[in-house]
Amino acid sequence: MAVNKMKKCKTCGADVAKSASKCPSCGAKLKRPFLGTIMIIVGVIVLLSAIGNIAGGKDEQKVIKADETAAIVTEKAASAETTTVEETTKPAAVMEANIGDTAEADGVKLIVTKIDTTKGSEYNRPDDGMEFIHVYVKVENAGNNNIDVNPFYFKMETSDGQIKDQDFRAIVDVEKNQIQAVTLKPGGNVEGIVGFQVKKGDEGLKLTYSTNVFSDEPSIVINLK
Repeated sequence: MAVNKMKKCKTCGADVAKSASKCPSCGAKLKRPFLGTIMIIVGVIVLLSAIGNIAGGKDEQKVIKADETAAIVTEKAASAETTTVEETTKPAAVMEANIGDTAEADGVKLIVTKIDTTKGSEYNRPDDGMEFIHVYVKVENAGNNNIDVNPFYFKMETSDGQIKDQDFRAIVDVEKNQIQAVTLKPGGNVEGIVGFQVKKGDEGLKLTYSTNVFSDEPSIVINLK
């Protein structure tokens, strides 16, 4: 065996191979070469590092997938919310009819049976160039829940774009026939008069009715001329 591959046993002094772990003469254990120990340590570190990278990569993939899933859920929720908001804010179609026709919206049926105009009485006259108009209406609950009916739900739209509230001077002489503020059960109805003050001879008058007290938009429009 070549000399450069041999070393002395520190216990008995016999020549032994550098790669030997035990002296063949005395049986004493021999220390591994320092370089070999270093290589083993380095190999263990590399192996642990590789295992850590694999595990970390899987965790990172899980995090990415979780983030992607959360983003998709958030996007769908935002889309659903936008759709809900659009549907909520989208104005409902207005039901339009003429005198004698029955108009229905949101479970409310409305019919104007007739109209008449008046110059008032001796002590209650309209303003110059104006006249009182009486509109005879009937409201019926065609839905499944109770509804409220109120004279303030009625408004008058004029040909020049004005929207007028009921004028109580217009109904002083027919006050007992004014439509009352009531609650109607399903199938119930109420009749009465709503009165307004308008320009004489206005041919573009429209009676509007809102089924939603919180909305400025009418649900029903009745052409009066």
